[in-house]
Amino acid sequence: MLNRSLPNELQVLIFQKVTLRDLLALRFVSRQTSELILSHCLSIAPSVASNTFPQAKRLLLATPYKPLDLSWLEGLVPRYIAAVLLDRYILSCNSLGWTYCIPAESDIGDELRGDLTRGVRIWKDLSKISKEVYILSIDKLPSRTPKERLRGVLAGRCEDKAKQTTRRKENLAMQRRRAYLRRVSVTDIHNFNMVMFLVCVAFKTKHDQPPLRPYVDRWCTYNGVDDFDWCAKDRRPNSPDNILLEDGNSWVNWAILHDGPVMFYQQWSPENVSSQPVVKETLMKRWQEQTAEEIEIKRKAFVELRDEFNFDFHHPRYSRFEESLQAYAAWDLGLRRFHSKEPVPNMGMDDVLYFINFKNNGQPRRRQQVESVLEYPYDPEYVQ
Repeated sequence: MLNRSLPNELQVLIFQKVTLRDLLALRFVSRQTSELILSHCLSIAPSVASNTFPQAKRLLLATPYKPLDLSWLEGLVPRYIAAVLLDRYILSCNSLGWTYCIPAESDIGDELRGDLTRGVRIWKDLSKISKEVYILSIDKLPSRTPKERLRGVLAGRCEDKAKQTTRRKENLAMQRRRAYLRRVSVTDIHNFNMVMFLVCVAFKTKHDQPPLRPYVDRWCTYNGVDDFDWCAKDRRPNSPDNILLEDGNSWVNWAILHDGPVMFYQQWSPENVSSQPVVKETLMKRWQEQTAEEIEIKRKAFVELRDEFNFDFHHPRYSRFEESLQAYAAWDLGLRRFHSKEPVPNMGMDDVLYFINFKNNGQPRRRQQVESVLEYPYDPEYVQ
């Protein structure tokens, strides 16, 4: 606990030694502490950024015409998430070892990372809307519509109170999200789609297809969560090959949008020294706390939002995404072709717990025989 009787100069020195998560927590200790941090933010923010992202040289570059204050410090979070998504994409795609990503320290990806950062901010805003709605008391929610009242009468019973509350909250969240997205440009919607695509491919489920399927299916089976809502009910379990989180018709899509980028940052952050699977634990906790009816309401609410604004989380074919990946691939190929000794830029992403692994609840049979086919670790020495 910080001793507030210490001189201000000494407290500022202490603030300069903490990480971003600790600094944000210290702001709520007292008004005096918060004011002290704000008044000395220009000297505190750069040190805290270096403590939080010790190897992120490009991430910490100063933005022109923008002071290195708390706003800049908090803005590093969406920029870091964008860097992780683009750097670790090589682990998700079936690239069979060749470079299909842009390392976080490469200047080739600056423009694309900027687009992804804007997409992460939209994701954060949509999450904030949902969280603000879900903390409202029942008396502040809109009344049931005549259609909803009629549905309860036709069912011959009163609708469950929890189910009714969930429906009313989703209706209110939908109204606010609709108003927000109508102010967002089409380009930023595309940026949001790119972010959601890269987030979805980080999930590993028992229904994922290995790159050489069906040739390795006989040697490897997965026993991951089977009743988890990975897609619409009418597409499981008879057609497992069609189960894709990118389709955007799953309760998991709703949960990703509701919880926002915070839980992904908590898992991917350098501060996660214990490598806790934060995203998986959060989703499993939410899943177990809800009834099947509530889950279905939320899934349908996300599908309605997806259809209205034409969300497409499949592989984005936007020119900047493809051009940036191809530009870095050509640059990397040139390094290897001419035997350059210049190292592949690296930001220390190898230690990031990138995958959200729902694929295994136990050991799959004969896993070791196909490990090299199913996993492609990103090794700078390997791609040179």
